[in-house]
Amino acid sequence: LLILWTNGALAKMVMGIADGEDFQLVSTFCFKFPPTLPGQLGPSGHIHSQTIVSADGHKFLVVNYSDVSQGMSCEQLVKRAKVIEPLVEKTREVVAYDLTLNVEPSMDGQHIAAVIARCGQKINAEYIVEFTNPATMFDQQFACAEQGILQNYIWLSLLCLVLAPTFFSALRTLHRRQAHNDVSALFFTAAAFFGVRVW
Repeated sequence: LLILWTNGALAKMVMGIADGEDFQLVSTFCFKFPPTLPGQLGPSGHIHSQTIVSADGHKFLVVNYSDVSQGMSCEQLVKRAKVIEPLVEKTREVVAYDLTLNVEPSMDGQHIAAVIARCGQKINAEYIVEFTNPATMFDQQFACAEQGILQNYIWLSLLCLVLAPTFFSALRTLHRRQAHNDVSALFFTAAAFFGVRVW
């Protein structure tokens, strides 16, 4: 736990090449914001994108992941996007585009997707995108479905540690009384595998 506390990841970085269809999913993420007092300004999350494009018409979109999973077209995603940032090519040469977006606390817990789009044309872009989460160590997971998993594993680990002496005492008692049978063996084996699975 001490190692996790001191070396917990504050950001998620994704890099790749978008090539082919008229839009491509870069990544999904789920920001968590720490609670704040009324009237107090809380920290913001950040999306930092570095994109290299060699043709015009590319856009960086922030959309609801549900829109992507429903199979919406590129034009529909652009219309429903929360953020649209054109990746403008100023010359005929390759252009590196640097973009930083603030994520407000109103986006807390929403399943968001970052998309590079070029509707009606093939996309051709290279990207490095970094998502900075303002939450505490226990809520820095980015997938919405994974929020709270760390806490659950900590509680299960503590439960295993608390119950371990009782299990070993019961096992020794069964051996001493020569009452150890197949049923008890299966029980203790299953308990041991559960403990290993938790850790």
